[in-house]
Amino acid sequence: MQSDLDVYQSISHLLSFKQICNRCGLPQKKLTEMLDYGVITPSAMTILDHEALYETDCVRKVHIAMRLCRDLELNMAGAALAIELLDEINSLRERLQID
Repeated sequence: MQSDLDVYQSISHLLSFKQICNRCGLPQKKLTEMLDYGVITPSAMTILDHEALYETDCVRKVHIAMRLCRDLELNMAGAALAIELLDEINSLRERLQID
């Protein structure tokens, strides 16, 4: 029998907290900090395990945050703000292309 998490992951492209840590090579403490600052946010919860699930795009955001902190020496709050602004710019660009 498939677990609740396996069912969600087969239907959509959702990842668990641990899977993001593994894919990005981050300790859980660092990913928790990113979660606290809003770099990533859960998209769903499993019903049985009450485990947060994240869109695969979160991996991209984590990598961007890591580069911003490393290359530009931003703190996590600054990285989260920069990612939010980049997402807004991309959204506006998409709207301009549609209209």
